[in-house]
Amino acid sequence: YLKLERRSDDPSPLQAVVDQLTQRLSALEASDTGLSGYLDFSPLDEPTHSNQRIESHHVTFSHPFRTVPVVMLGITYLDARTQSSVR
Repeated sequence: YLKLERRSDDPSPLQAVVDQLTQRLSALEASDTGLSGYLDFSPLDEPTHSNQRIESHHVTFSHPFRTVPVVMLGITYLDARTQSSVR
């Protein structure tokens, strides 16, 4: 949310808006807004080969987050046979 103040001595109010937006954009780009990583997991990594449906990992970040982060997860490869029911 951007609060704009009208100044009577400003000959170019549009330029003031552009300057404020430029400052906010610079601050946003300088902030640490996200991290990403990659984890490879295979049933062969699990010694009992029970093919558990739960995989849990603890991650320590270089800087603590101010609020609880949103975690997005994607599957890039799924090894399944045509006879399998993958849902």
